[in-house]
Amino acid sequence: MQLTDLLAGYLSRSFQIDIEVKDLALDSRKVKPGDLFFALPGSQTDGERYLVEAMVKQACAILKTGEQEAIQWQESVPIITLPNLLTHLGSLAAKFFGYPSRQLTMIGVTGTNGKTSCCYFLAQALTHLNKPCAIIGTLGYGFIHALHSTGMTTPDAITLQRCLKELVNQGAQAVVMEVSSHALMQHRVAGIDFEVAVFTNLTQDHLDYHGTMENYALAKRRLLHWPGLTKLVINYDDPEGRVWLQQADKKNKICLYAKKTQLAPLLAANSSLNYIVVKKAELSLAGMQLNFASTWGDGILNLDLLGQFNVSNLLAVMGVLGLLGFAKLEFVTAVKQLINVPGRMQCIRYAGKPLVIVDFAHTPDALEQVLTTLKAISKQKLICVFGCGGNRDRAKRPLMAAIAERYADLIVVTSDNPRNEDPQEIVTDIVQGFINRQAVYIELDREKAIWQAIRLGQAGDMVLIAGKGHETIQIIKDKQIPFDDVQKVKQALQMNP
Repeated sequence: MQLTDLLAGYLSRSFQIDIEVKDLALDSRKVKPGDLFFALPGSQTDGERYLVEAMVKQACAILKTGEQEAIQWQESVPIITLPNLLTHLGSLAAKFFGYPSRQLTMIGVTGTNGKTSCCYFLAQALTHLNKPCAIIGTLGYGFIHALHSTGMTTPDAITLQRCLKELVNQGAQAVVMEVSSHALMQHRVAGIDFEVAVFTNLTQDHLDYHGTMENYALAKRRLLHWPGLTKLVINYDDPEGRVWLQQADKKNKICLYAKKTQLAPLLAANSSLNYIVVKKAELSLAGMQLNFASTWGDGILNLDLLGQFNVSNLLAVMGVLGLLGFAKLEFVTAVKQLINVPGRMQCIRYAGKPLVIVDFAHTPDALEQVLTTLKAISKQKLICVFGCGGNRDRAKRPLMAAIAERYADLIVVTSDNPRNEDPQEIVTDIVQGFINRQAVYIELDREKAIWQAIRLGQAGDMVLIAGKGHETIQIIKDKQIPFDDVQKVKQALQMNP
């Protein structure tokens, strides 16, 4: 694409620059000859510091942000200043890659917990319904049998548009994407045409970034007000879900889902609302039986999934499928074939040993959801291993301790991803939340903590390893060290007498 064509409509006066743009780059280390380099300020460094490196690597042009439009030439390379460049990055990338999201059914899922499971389930269900669906999120991007890592829940705007283009070329007809609050605030999803938005819940997390719960909620609501959105699926059990309904464009098709809130009065007053609710849910170690009622008819599901939170996730999935026009029989048939998400209530069973469950729960609400589920079906001891991430919301640390103490019989506090914080200081914050430390063990080495927890248990007990789930690395200082909870658990179960 010609640089002049790419920038048409973004500058108040036209620049005739006959330069072919071969690709886009945000990282000067990855610039290739012919790339357009975006010199954007970051959280740690300013992209302008890397202009020379980008030019040495033969960037065809450089875009930077500033108060006024300008163009200057340096060693035959145009350096163009575009005000508010960050807000335009997504739409520029979308234009360069041929607006790939317009060729897809785009579903955005936001909320503190449940995003990954909803996306994983939706991708499977839509694919079963002959609408090949890929995902972009915590697990990576691609079709679920061939995921590639992106390093974050929602990638940067250029990577995102490149991924979407790649998925279109691979035959995707739909993409379901985790839309984090960071991504919404940092304009990473700008330029994406979402057809459906799903709101799962809002609980404490990321206050290190947003400052307050109100700011966190406002960030999530950016998806609610997304231009071109036509369908909304909202968890009405969550108080924030009621705000979403109040603020929703009434032209949208809306589906409310709930497992405990009575919707009858609301539905009687507004016949245009769609709904899906639990009539009865029976949970056991073998899985769940879910009896539901909906706009599209009633049904019963038997699934090999654990957890009340998965009841909510399944309701959200069926709500999306209903709004997309699938009949009840179609979406029930598809949902019955779902397999669980790696690292989400993943059960590891060995004869004569405690049952070990690996889960990604790393917020107070997620940890409580998992522990209450396990407590309800546990017949013996419930042992919990958890830690808290470094350089993240410190306020949640004692809250998670209090929750673990409320439900678990024994607790092993360990390291999660300490990053650049001292692991001992993180643990010091955590233990402030315990009332009685008699049943609490401290082991900073996560592998040793897993072994210790399994040794504390016996056949019939349950051991929850919380916090990292599917992750295969542990972040200590600036290093990413291979570490897989599932593999460590299997080793411990095999080796422990």
